[in-house]
Amino acid sequence: MKTFSDRRQELFDYFKQGKLQEFHRLLLQTGQDFPERMEKICLWRACAFASQHEYDAAISVLQEALQTGIWWHPQMLKHDKDLLPLHDKKEFTEIISQCTKLFEEHTQDAKPKLFVFGSQKADTSIFPLHWRGGNAEDFSSF
Repeated sequence: MKTFSDRRQELFDYFKQGKLQEFHRLLLQTGQDFPERMEKICLWRACAFASQHEYDAAISVLQEALQTGIWWHPQMLKHDKDLLPLHDKKEFTEIISQCTKLFEEHTQDAKPKLFVFGSQKADTSIFPLHWRGGNAEDFSSF
């Protein structure tokens, strides 16, 4: 099975090429293969629906995810260009509000973690920081 990073690239290629039927098919499979990454999968699904002008479906995906405990950094939702058409919708504003509240609650208890990958005997160390919306485990493959 491919890594999540490989699958993400394959999904993004389909999306950029406008092959949305293939994108949705592979996204469904990705949800089965990587259920621990539903925060990304739901966001990508919402973005695809929004890009297809299926705004109610996009909002529904985000709302259903929130009901299961999935949420996103509010800035990620506000600045994703695929979600821009949703900004004037009341339901999307409520999603942003919920995510803002959850973000504030989680940042109060958040603590930075250090992960060490590779050889403990190496003479050289690299200290990368993962990108916004990512995590150390996913970023370590890069």
